[in-house]
Amino acid sequence: MTSQTPIIAAFQNESESLEREGVTVENRLDEVAIYGETSIPRTREGLRRAQFLRAVLDAAVAALESDPELQKEPQAPVEPTMRDNPFA
Repeated sequence: MTSQTPIIAAFQNESESLEREGVTVENRLDEVAIYGETSIPRTREGLRRAQFLRAVLDAAVAALESDPELQKEPQAPVEPTMRDNPFA
């Protein structure tokens, strides 16, 4: 996984599917589905998991940013909603 080669060709086909680190990534023409369960511990393994997730998201973001159709739409900021952790 390098910064020059995307881990997936986001939004380019209906056939790519990756399964790694407890997460499945399915590529579609209209969406990239990311599902499963994982955690990012403060370890080398956690770093590898975070890098994998970042690579998937970087590929999706790059494809979306380069899509001329999306560049026509105004971009409204989305503020995150902070909530109390119910398990804390």
